[in-house]
Amino acid sequence: MRFLIIFVIATLMSQHTFAQTQTAKDDELEAYMDLNYIKEYVPATSVPLTITGNKRMTFAYYSALVPSDFGAISDYEFQFAYNIGTFWLESVIGQGKAQFGAVGSNSSSGLEGQFIREDELEESYLYLGIGGSLQSRHLTSLFGFDRVFETFTGYVTYHTLSETLREEDYAGFGARADAAVNYLLSNNSHIGVRFSFGFSSLKRAQASETEVSAERSLMFRWNRIGADYSFYF
Repeated sequence: MRFLIIFVIATLMSQHTFAQTQTAKDDELEAYMDLNYIKEYVPATSVPLTITGNKRMTFAYYSALVPSDFGAISDYEFQFAYNIGTFWLESVIGQGKAQFGAVGSNSSSGLEGQFIREDELEESYLYLGIGGSLQSRHLTSLFGFDRVFETFTGYVTYHTLSETLREEDYAGFGARADAAVNYLLSNNSHIGVRFSFGFSSLKRAQASETEVSAERSLMFRWNRIGADYSFYF
């Protein structure tokens, strides 16, 4: 009887010791999986970058969109934008030079029609504008590019041009539409490719009291491609 009691007690103690040992091994295995297996074999999920900051500063350069005219336009501009929720309020100021044939067309009316400008004639101009823009992530949704987004912008513009042939200043209002594909370098900066289309009706001062607006106007258009760098704060 004494031996039976000793045997039972020894068996229970060994089972308890085995259970403790097995629990320790399970804990070690779980810890190993947490530290190694999960990190090695479970792919990390990418978190899309989001823009921080509600203000943006942009530096951009443009040339002619048409390959045969590339280099005929050379524009530099600075943009400032402020986020108001759904939209960004946009402002732009820039300067540039262009061959007349790449941006302008000769008038056929009145005194202005007597001056025929060669396509290679270089014109210099300044411009500014205000408008609004929207951002979207259609390419992200379509291709899974987490760092890519699009911007669509519209401006009302004002141009002043120092005309070379007549040596007179022309000025006037116009409109402009931009589309851009941007790549986020971080959550506060991006680079982008921009497509810009605009037109302006520019007028000089009256040569006489009887000269009407159409007789002293030139129509200019800008079809450009450019690149920009922007940062947010």
